[in-house]
Amino acid sequence: MIRWLCYGLLLANGLVFWLAAQTPAPKQETLAHANLPRVSTLQLVGESSPPSEPTSNGGERPLTDCYVASGFASPEDARLWRDSQSLTETQARPRSLTVAMPPYYWVLIPPQDSREEALARLAQLQQKGIDSYLIDQGEQRWGISLGLFEASDRARALLQRRRNAGIEDAVLSQRPRSRELYALEGDSALQSAVRAGQLKPNGLALSLRACEGVAKADKSP
Repeated sequence: MIRWLCYGLLLANGLVFWLAAQTPAPKQETLAHANLPRVSTLQLVGESSPPSEPTSNGGERPLTDCYVASGFASPEDARLWRDSQSLTETQARPRSLTVAMPPYYWVLIPPQDSREEALARLAQLQQKGIDSYLIDQGEQRWGISLGLFEASDRARALLQRRRNAGIEDAVLSQRPRSRELYALEGDSALQSAVRAGQLKPNGLALSLRACEGVAKADKSP
């Protein structure tokens, strides 16, 4: 009886092992292969160097196909010089330039409320023998001019004399001024003519510069 019981236990254990072998093992999930950098190749953002900016012409101003030769006192001077260099109008086109100049220094009495008040104030000054003139246009209209100077020190000296004479409302102001010059605008033929040696037509020095906003097509990025 005991022997049959042992045979039964062995048979049951065998059946258990057989069933376990037939059950499929759970699959393990794997990550897809990726080319991740090694730790030694990682770099913090703050440690990275900024990209270098492209440079051209060794830092010089962009190359152009347009040049301006300026410094002529009149259109006729510009045309005479152009003809002396055997340049055509296409190679050297005339143009005008407005050049800002240092301001004038103006000693004056500020504008009065009306023309009548300005004339009355002007009469008072002229009775004292002070050179003065009515200003009848511009921002200082109905003011009174006491003197206009190119040098600031001379203007300040006059201002001090007028105030010492009791004209306490005199002030020093600046008056903008500009000068109209003339130029020739053209291509490399104009550049060559200027650099060839004819730099002082009619006693006026020429300055050669590139036209603004005109770049060579074959040099553009």
